[in-house]
Amino acid sequence: MASKRMNVILVTDWGWIFGRGAVKWPMLSIIILGLLALLYFALVLRTAFLLTPRRYPHRKERFFSVIIAARNEGRRVLPLIASLKKLDYPAGQREIIFVDDASEDDTAALITKKITTLPGARLISVSPAERLLPGKKNALHRAIMEARGELIAVTDADCIVPPGWLRAFNDCFDERDIMLLGHSRVSGHRGFLNLYLRFDNLFSGIMVAVPALLGLPLSSVGRNMAYRRSAYVQSGGYPQLARHRSGDDVFLTELFRQKLTGHIRYCSCPGSLVSSEAPETLREIFWQQIRKNSKLPYKSLPALFLTLFLFVLHLLMAVMLFFPGTVVFAATILGLKLLLEFLALWRACDFFGEPGLKKALPLFQGLYPLLAVILGSLGMLGLYKWKP
Repeated sequence: MASKRMNVILVTDWGWIFGRGAVKWPMLSIIILGLLALLYFALVLRTAFLLTPRRYPHRKERFFSVIIAARNEGRRVLPLIASLKKLDYPAGQREIIFVDDASEDDTAALITKKITTLPGARLISVSPAERLLPGKKNALHRAIMEARGELIAVTDADCIVPPGWLRAFNDCFDERDIMLLGHSRVSGHRGFLNLYLRFDNLFSGIMVAVPALLGLPLSSVGRNMAYRRSAYVQSGGYPQLARHRSGDDVFLTELFRQKLTGHIRYCSCPGSLVSSEAPETLREIFWQQIRKNSKLPYKSLPALFLTLFLFVLHLLMAVMLFFPGTVVFAATILGLKLLLEFLALWRACDFFGEPGLKKALPLFQGLYPLLAVILGSLGMLGLYKWKP
């Protein structure tokens, strides 16, 4: 009889975790999950309403310095140059600075040849001995120091910018802003891996846009951003971030937020969206994902708090699904979560120019959290390789 009673206790009150006195644990877990879920649902609903394209009032054209750091990008830089030639921004109000970051291929030769017909473009070369900072920091810092413009616009060598890119940044940039954040889509191809990369990029875009639109920028995308040169110099710039092997964009945004006054805003104009070529091999994809997740341990407290909040919510919900006393409540929360997420993600697909992802949303709603935990864990261990 005593044995039967003990079995009931083990099943109904999780006493095997918290001891025989923990008779109220199922109710406590329901309360905690309910509160976390309410907060999460509010954030998801807010996300759906915030992701609305905007058109900004036209402003007088200001001078921009466009900066592109390129290392071994000979195969990918030509589409970018072609897109820069189509910019509708006045040639007299811009300069374009390419930085050959000690490439070992024909990147420098190709850029030199192609920019002869690109007004205001020039090339800076960085030797291997001059690569004193990790990643792209040294190349970007040198270009910024040589730039003539007060407004700096940055993209990557494997991107394609739309004709209205600089005009969208110019119209969005007001006198109180020190940095503008944008988004970069991943080019669409057939196959599961490409769908995964595009969904991962969509989620990253949400994590950049929504906090910034709420007034607390936590992240950024180095493939599409702009900032004031004076703000960069005042912050100390990339030399202040030498300890970070990757995450140049994210940590520069945090440096601006911590050291400077002024606004860091997200540019919601559709004309600011750039696109980037997806990695070509599974090996490239794997190391890119690991490298991206390596930033987590060094992020700011608000970013870490958000990550911890999401982790606890999903872990608690998953555990409660396996116990009779809490499974119904946890399943209800899971159903509501999937429904609200689907609506927000559907809205995000339109906002970030990814309507083709809508058909894959149910699949990645279930799969992505698991992949994110695995890749995030590997990234935090620092097990990644940088581009040679």
